[in-house]
Amino acid sequence: MVAPVLLDSPLAFEREFEHILIDLDDTLYRNEEIPQIVRQNIQDYMVAKLGIPQDQVQQLTQELYLAHGTTMAGLTARGYSIDFDDWHVHVHGSLDYQRLLHSQPATRQALQEMCVQQHILTNADAKHTAACLTQMGLTGCFQSIWCFENVMDLARSKGLLTPSTPVMCKPSKQVYELVMEQLGAQPRNTLFIDDSPRNVAAAHELGIFTVLVSPALAAQQQPQHQPVAGADLVVSSFTQLRELLPQLFEQRKQQLEGVPAGVPVEWYPWGEEAFEAARQQDKPIFLSVGYATCHWCHVMEHESFESEETAAIMNKHFINIKVDREERPDVDRVYMTFVQALTGGGGWPMSVWLTPGELKPFYGGTYYPGTDQYGMPSFPTILRRIAQLWGTKRSELEEQASTIMSQLEDLTSSPPASPAGQSSSAAAAADPKRLLAAVQGCAKALMKGYDAKLGGFGGPPKFPRPSEINLLLRAATEQAASGAKPSSKALSAQQLLSASLQSLQAMAAGGMYDQLGGGFHRYSVDEFWHVPHFEKMMYGDGTAAAGSSSGSGSSLAVENERLMDPRVYATVVHGVLDYMRRDMTHPEGGLYSAEDADSLDTATGKKSEGAFYVWTADEIKSVLGAERAGVFGDVYGVQAGGNCNLSARSDPHQEFSGKNVLMQFKQLSEAPAVQQAGLALDSAQQLLGECRRQLFDVRAGRPRPSLDDKVVTAWNGQAISAYALASRILPAQQPQPQPCFPVEGCAPEVYLAAAVAAAEFVKQQLWDESKGRLRRAFCKAPSAVEGFSDDYALLIAGLLDLYEAGGGLGWLAWAVTLQDTLDSLFWDGSSGGYFQGSGADPSIKLRLKEDYDGAEPAPSSIGAANLLRLAALLPQGGVYGYRMRLA
Repeated sequence: MVAPVLLDSPLAFEREFEHILIDLDDTLYRNEEIPQIVRQNIQDYMVAKLGIPQDQVQQLTQELYLAHGTTMAGLTARGYSIDFDDWHVHVHGSLDYQRLLHSQPATRQALQEMCVQQHILTNADAKHTAACLTQMGLTGCFQSIWCFENVMDLARSKGLLTPSTPVMCKPSKQVYELVMEQLGAQPRNTLFIDDSPRNVAAAHELGIFTVLVSPALAAQQQPQHQPVAGADLVVSSFTQLRELLPQLFEQRKQQLEGVPAGVPVEWYPWGEEAFEAARQQDKPIFLSVGYATCHWCHVMEHESFESEETAAIMNKHFINIKVDREERPDVDRVYMTFVQALTGGGGWPMSVWLTPGELKPFYGGTYYPGTDQYGMPSFPTILRRIAQLWGTKRSELEEQASTIMSQLEDLTSSPPASPAGQSSSAAAAADPKRLLAAVQGCAKALMKGYDAKLGGFGGPPKFPRPSEINLLLRAATEQAASGAKPSSKALSAQQLLSASLQSLQAMAAGGMYDQLGGGFHRYSVDEFWHVPHFEKMMYGDGTAAAGSSSGSGSSLAVENERLMDPRVYATVVHGVLDYMRRDMTHPEGGLYSAEDADSLDTATGKKSEGAFYVWTADEIKSVLGAERAGVFGDVYGVQAGGNCNLSARSDPHQEFSGKNVLMQFKQLSEAPAVQQAGLALDSAQQLLGECRRQLFDVRAGRPRPSLDDKVVTAWNGQAISAYALASRILPAQQPQPQPCFPVEGCAPEVYLAAAVAAAEFVKQQLWDESKGRLRRAFCKAPSAVEGFSDDYALLIAGLLDLYEAGGGLGWLAWAVTLQDTLDSLFWDGSSGGYFQGSGADPSIKLRLKEDYDGAEPAPSSIGAANLLRLAALLPQGGVYGYRMRLA
C-alpha cells in the first residue's frame, strides 16, 4: 500500500528552457541562489557547443528571452543545431534535482519516510543522474532510475509508437500505462511532477496524481496550489514545490483508499478479499469506518493505527478493514445501527468487531484513546480483551452476534402497507387536509425546541438542518394561504416565519459561516453559532446553499432567499455559491466533498483545528492597519485577548486562547467605529469587503486544510439544485449584489453554467450508460461502488431543477430514466418508500430505509417530492405510477 513516487517526468526541452529563464531572467548573473554550476553550464554550452563568442552570451540570452520567450526556440530559429541529450545531461541533473532536493533535509526525510518505493523517470543518462543523486546523498532513496528514451523504445516495440516517432513525442495515456506496468505502480498511488502541461495532462488522464510546475498558471490561481485542468496541483516553481512536499504527502496519504502511507496496520478494503482472508485465517474482523475530514478519525489514526505496538496486535489477531462511510454508506448504516443499539450513541470513527464467516457484529463503539484515560479503556486494551474472549468464549460471542442481528432485523423491518385496493384511488389516500395537519403538527413539535433568543432548535451543539427550516416555511406558507385564523393552540404564519428567518440570520452572522471566504462550516459547538467545528462539507450539514430541502429538492439558502431581504440574504447566497465555484470545483465541473477542520499551525509545527481560519488581533492589525482594523474589529468582534469566550462550550480546552473567530457581532449601523469614522453605510460595506479580501489573500498563504477531492453523486445533485435555483431566483432580486468579497458579483447565468457543468460531469464520469447505473463517487476515476437511493433521488431533484431553470429538455429525459431505475432497484413494494441499497450485495446483512431528514434528507423524502414534480411535468405518461408511489 506504499505510494511510489515518479519524480521528474520527460520534459519538453523548450518548456525546460522556459522554466530556466523564468527563474534566471532577473537573477542569472546577479543572484547567488542559482547554483554557479548551472550558470556556468549554460554559458559553456553556448560557447563550446554552439560557437557563440563569450562576449555575446549574456546579451544573446537576454535578447532571446525577450524576443522569443524561450532560449531553445530562439536558438533553433537562428539556425543553431541543438544537441538535446548533451544539453539535458548538464542542465537537467544540476538544476531540477538540486533545486528540488539538494540541501533540503526536511524534503529528503519526507521522501524517505513517506515513499519507500521511489522511481525517477529522466531524459538524462541514468548513470549521470545516479551520479548527481550520489553527490546529494540520495542514492539510497530510490529503487530505480528509468531513462525515458528506453521507455519510448519499449513503447515502440509494443506498437504504441511508430518507429519514426521522435523520442520527445507528445506523451499518451498508453505510454504512461506502460511506465506504470514497468514500475509495478498503481496510478492513483503515484505522484507525477512536471513542468509540461501536455505531459501532466496525459498522466492525469490515467489517474496519476499530477503536479504542474508553471509560473504562468500559478500566477492566475487565487489562492495558489489549487487544481487546474489536467493537473491536481499547480505551483510556480520547483522551489515552491520543495516547500510544499511534506504537506503534499501528508494530505495525499489520507486519500489512498483511506489508508495512510507508512501506517503499519495491514488494512483491507471492504470486499471478498478481506472476507476470504478472515475465513482462511479464522480471525475476527475489525472494521473501522470514518471519513477523510473526520477530526477524531485522525486522532485515533495517530494515537493507535500509527503505533507499531498497536498495529502488531491488530495484525496478529484480526483482519482489519477500513471503510470510507461517504463511499459506502450502506456498510456504515448497518453497523452504526448496531453500535447505537449497543451503546445508545454513535459517531465516527466507528469501531466494530465482526465474525469472520457471516459478518455479524459482536462488539463495537466509536473512538477509543491510545492509552487508558478518563475512565476509558485504551484501544490496545480493548483489542487484547476481545482477542482473549475470541479464543476462550468464541461460541458465546458468535451466539450473541446471531441474537443481536436477529433483533436488529426485527427492529428495522417495515410493517406491510395496507392493500392498495382499500383506497378508492391514490388521491383519496393522500387527503390534503390530513397532509396539511401533519405539516402543522410537525411544525408545532419542532417549535417546542426553538431558541427564541439565539435562533435554531435545541441546545448546543447547533446543527443547521435544512429540512427543519423548510418545514416551518412550508407550514407558514400553507397557514397564510388557507386564510383561516389559527386556533389559540396553533402557531401563526408570522411566528413560524420569524423563527425561520431569525435562525437563518443567526447562522449567516455567526462564525459558522466563513466570513472571509464564504461557505458554511459543519456546525456550531456553542449556542451562539459562533465557534464552529471547522470542516466544510458539500452536503447540507452546514453548507446551506447546497443543502437540499426535503420538501422540494431545492436549496435552503436559495429557496428561502425569496422570502428575505435581498440586501442581506442574497449576499449570503452568492457568498456560498462563489465559494463552491472557487474552492470546491473539479476542473471538469464536479463538486468535491469536503475540506478538513485541521491544518498545520505554523507557530507550533503541528496540525490543529481551525488554524487556517482563526486570527489574533495583532495579525489583523498588521494586515489592515490600525484605522481599518478598528472598524473591522468592531463589526466582527475582534478582541486583543481573543473572542472565543462567549460560552463555556466555545473553547473548553483553551485551543483558541488569544484567537478570534470572526462573527458579525454588530450591524454596520450600530458599530461605533463606523459612526466615528463618519462612513456612510454603503462606503462602510465596501470597506469591509476590501478588508475581507485583504485578510483572505493573507490567509491563502497559510497551510490549507486538506481537500477531500471525492466527487459524490448525491451531493452533486444538491449542488446542481442550488446553482439552478440561484439562476432562476436571483435575477428577480433588486438591487443586484455588487462585488463585495467574498461575493464575486457573478451574473445568474454563471450559476446556470455551473449547474450544467456539474450535471455533465456526473453523466460523463458517474453514469454507466451500458448498465443503466450510477456510480457512487469519483476520485481520479469512477468508484466500483454503485450508487445508492440518495444518489438517484438527489440527482433527479437536481436535474428537474436544472430543466426548470432552462438547462434543456435532455436533463428532464435523463431524470425520467433515473427515476425508472430508482423505482426498479430500491422501491419497497410491500411497505412503500425507498431502501438505501439495491439488495444486490450479499455482504450487507440488513436492507435499511432512512426515515429521518437530518444532516442529509432521506431518499424517500426527496423521492416523494420528485414523484410529485414528475406527475405534474408529465401528465401524459407515467402519472399513475408516480401518483401510486406518492400514496
